[in-house]
Amino acid sequence: MEKLKGRRPTEWTTEQFFSLIGRTDDEAVYTLAEGLSRNWWTVEEQRHIVDAYASDERLAERIGEESGRSVFTRASSATLLTLALEADEGVLRSDQLERLFAQVPRILSEERDVRSYVATEETWAHVVGAQLKLLRVLIRHETFEKKYAPVILQALTTACWKGAYEDDEAEQIAAVVVALVDQNVEETLLVEWVERLFERLSQFVEWNGYTSHYVQSRNVTMHVAQALYFQLRMRRVHEQVQSILYSEICNRLPNGGGVR
Repeated sequence: MEKLKGRRPTEWTTEQFFSLIGRTDDEAVYTLAEGLSRNWWTVEEQRHIVDAYASDERLAERIGEESGRSVFTRASSATLLTLALEADEGVLRSDQLERLFAQVPRILSEERDVRSYVATEETWAHVVGAQLKLLRVLIRHETFEKKYAPVILQALTTACWKGAYEDDEAEQIAAVVVALVDQNVEETLLVEWVERLFERLSQFVEWNGYTSHYVQSRNVTMHVAQALYFQLRMRRVHEQVQSILYSEICNRLPNGGGVR
């Protein structure tokens, strides 16, 4: 067995560790999460966590459902993977990382459950928020490459059209874009993304009219744009993106003189 990365309770044997792998109940998730944050697990155990929770049976279990208990499996899997990436010190295999770079934007695009607090279960779902945080940590990982940026941005566009969020998901979408900015993704790519983001709103109205789905998506998009604008302004970067965001925000505000 490899040397432990940190000091864990003596009662935790390797066999007990493997009894947790794959489980998504609160006890197992909390124990695995605590172990990741405190460096209890060996290199191989950390890799096992990533393999187990990056599987479609957990990270993407029944994805596309708008209700049901599978949302908790997806959310807890995303949370554990986030902690594993934050604790990574070069031990995760390249194939594991490449899989996550391809998989996480896909599951964010396919997610349909936007619930926050689930009263019937007396607990929180927050799966979109968990997926966005995982994506942000992935972008900040040392193995990130700019070739992943277009797919990530497309997933963020999709995230603006999932319905009405109850918490800070719009700000988290903007935070993912800022993470790309911090990785020096080309401004031309971000300009194109912002323009298409607002073009989609205009096209939807032209084809479908002012539906409730449009209003929800417009509100999310506007919150994303506002959060992103101020983040870029504070960093004093990407003035062209700032200019487009400012123009679109002003035109779409009530009494802004433009389309809504």
